[in-house]
Amino acid sequence: MKTSKLRIPLIAGVAAGALVGVAGLAIAGDIPHRKPITVTSVNVCVAPGGDMSLATTGWANCGASDKKITLKGTPGPRGLTGARGATGATGPSNAYWTSSFGALSDPGHPTTLASLTLPAGNYLLSFHGVVGYQGGDDPMQAGEANCNAESSGVGPDLVADFNWDTVDYTTFVRGGLDFSGPLAMTTSGTVQVMCSANTFGNPLTNPATLSNVTFTALKVSTLTQQVPD
Repeated sequence: MKTSKLRIPLIAGVAAGALVGVAGLAIAGDIPHRKPITVTSVNVCVAPGGDMSLATTGWANCGASDKKITLKGTPGPRGLTGARGATGATGPSNAYWTSSFGALSDPGHPTTLASLTLPAGNYLLSFHGVVGYQGGDDPMQAGEANCNAESSGVGPDLVADFNWDTVDYTTFVRGGLDFSGPLAMTTSGTVQVMCSANTFGNPLTNPATLSNVTFTALKVSTLTQQVPD
């Protein structure tokens, strides 16, 4: 390895191995580092004529008559704190949500249980509601309730279904309706959650209800679909 040669006058009274106080050394030259670096300690070999070379590990490159000196410095004072940067722009995330409850009508006349008006953008939608139905005697009924999101946006079908077996008036049916998924709105518009209940051809003996409804749209910067291998 080629080493730097710095010629300095020897200071009277400096013996081999003496410590010389410096404020920090900026080392440059034809050494492995290709740009100046700042260090606080460096070992050097000082030849009788005053030439100084950076010492390798274990002082291996020092001559028999060279003085082995470690030059040390102390870190400088901490710099002043910089000025506070300008406040960044508002990020793309924003959440819109609503809550409601209501009775469910037949599939031919679905009920709007939740609605959000959204600006153009990409969203993650999440819906939750709890179905309640009190069975009847004439006739005993099995049935289902369902909700789906409707909008002018682009995304997969978002549908939630809950089915119940044949029940009589002693039984109160309770179950959850949930869906979540992405939606891309190219223009501002309304997203509605339409819900209905059906007893497979028979009229509802008692009304089915949907309570504890929450509908959320979380705006995000991008939507990336990953396709399974």
